[in-house]
Amino acid sequence: MIKLIKNSELKKTITYQFYGIRCNCCNSTNNVNVLEIRAENSSGGTIIDICDKCLIELKEQIEKLGGDE
Repeated sequence: MIKLIKNSELKKTITYQFYGIRCNCCNSTNNVNVLEIRAENSSGGTIIDICDKCLIELKEQIEKLGGDE
């Protein structure tokens, strides 16, 4: 399961209120989102604070991995 919690939605949920302060990639504090990656029905996973700019770069890198599918 991959879930993206946009910056504007962070204050609406208690679960992520301590995340989204600083981007883990570029250390920026502007427009930081929370990217949560975990297996279905799992309590463990990875949470990444990532800004809009780095999120776009990540998307481009993932698309490059896909090749010409």
